[in-house]
Amino acid sequence: LFTQLLELLNFYVSFEINEHTGAALSRDEMLARHYNRIQLLQRHCYKEHPDLMRDFALSNIGAIETRDALTAHLSKLSPSQELALLRKLRVLPTDGDPNAPPIPLSS
Repeated sequence: LFTQLLELLNFYVSFEINEHTGAALSRDEMLARHYNRIQLLQRHCYKEHPDLMRDFALSNIGAIETRDALTAHLSKLSPSQELALLRKLRVLPTDGDPNAPPIPLSS
């Protein structure tokens, strides 16, 4: 049952619609959205950590979009650097957000 609920959640989270207009997105529009997100990650990584993340930032998207490739590249960052990157990309709330849940750092 839990697995089914997770699959249902994943389906609706990645539902292929424009959040503002409600119009269906084509496959090309979804692919462009995916590429834009990866490129944003690459730019932020290079801007914040040019020495550590140069290879990642200059790689083509096809070479880094898998989980294993992302893990290999992002493992070069310390946990605090990863946390700062996630906050910069607005994946996690910033420190000043009073509604933000506490995020434990595991060493």
